[in-house]
Amino acid sequence: MGESLGLLRRNILLVVAMFSARIAEAEPRAAHPALSYRAPSHCPSAEAFARQVGARTAVWARGSSGTSVRVEIERAGEALTGRMTLVRDGRVTDREVHAEHCPDVVAALALIVAILLDPDADTRPLLQVAPAPPGPAVPGPAAPLPARPAPVATAPPAHRWVLAGGVELALESAAAQNLVIGPRWFAGFSRGPRGAWPSSFRFSASSLQSAERLDGVVASAFQLRSLRADVCAVELQRANLKLEPCAFLEAGRLVAIARGPSGSDARNVDWLAGGGFLRGSWTNFDVLVLQAELGAVLPLRRYVFRFDEEHVIHETPILGMSAGFGVGVCFP
Repeated sequence: MGESLGLLRRNILLVVAMFSARIAEAEPRAAHPALSYRAPSHCPSAEAFARQVGARTAVWARGSSGTSVRVEIERAGEALTGRMTLVRDGRVTDREVHAEHCPDVVAALALIVAILLDPDADTRPLLQVAPAPPGPAVPGPAAPLPARPAPVATAPPAHRWVLAGGVELALESAAAQNLVIGPRWFAGFSRGPRGAWPSSFRFSASSLQSAERLDGVVASAFQLRSLRADVCAVELQRANLKLEPCAFLEAGRLVAIARGPSGSDARNVDWLAGGGFLRGSWTNFDVLVLQAELGAVLPLRRYVFRFDEEHVIHETPILGMSAGFGVGVCFP
C-alpha cells in the first residue's frame, strides 16, 4: 500500500512539473530592444530601467531587430555620469547626463531613450504617467517614482527651438545686369523634429557685388548691401534631410558705378525686395548643417540706370532669381 502511494505521488509531481514547464514556455517575453546595461551595485537594475522606458512609450515594448541601447553609469568625483548610446536603423545617437543620485541618472536616461524612440512619449513624472496598455509583449508595471523627480531638462522636447548660425555663398540676379555674388551671414532659430508652424526663421546680412561688365565703351559694376529676414512655413523631413518652403523680405542699398570716355558716375539707391524659395538642408552629428536654396526675387522698387542717353546700364526686371549654398552650426 505504501509503495502504491509513493508511486502515485511521484506521478502527480511529474505531471505538475510538465504542466509548469508548458506554462513557462507559453509565457510571453518582453520584446524591447537589445539592452546593454552597466551601473554600480547601488543603482536601479536593468529591469527597472526597461520598466521606466516602457511606462513612457509602447514603442519600447514592440522592440526592433535594428535597435539597441547601451547604458553605462559610473562615478565621476562626487557625482555620477550616465552615458547612453542608441543605435536605430544604422544611426547612432549618444547622450550624457550628470546627477548626484543614481536613480536620477537612470530616470533621465530612460526619459531620453523614450523620446528618441517616440517623440510623442509621455514626459511627465512617473507617478503621473499612465501604465502602457496591456498586451502580450508589454513589460510589467512602471517602476515607482524615484526619490527625486526625473531631471526633464536633460532631454530636449520634440518641438524645441534650436539656435543656428553660419554663412552661405549668395547669388542674386535682379539687382544688376550680371549676377551679384558674395557672402551672406545668418543666424536664427529652427524647430526640432515634427515642429509646428513656423518651422524656422532667421536674419542675415549680405554684401554682394557683380563682376565688371563692358558694354561698348562703358564699363559698369554693381554692389548690393542688404539685411534680410525670412520665415519658413513647414518642414518636410526624412532622416537627416529636410526641405522647407520659405518667404523673405530684403532691404538695403544698391550702388551702381559706371565709367566711360567722358568720365565716371555712381548712383546710390534704396533696395527693397521680397520673394520665396525652397531650402534643403542636411544635418550631421546633430550639429553640422549643409544647406542649399533656390528661389525668386520680386523687386519692390525698380530702377533704370543710365550712363548717358545712349547707354542704358541696367533696368531692374520684374522678377529675378536667387540662390545660396552654405554651412551652419546648430546649438541645441
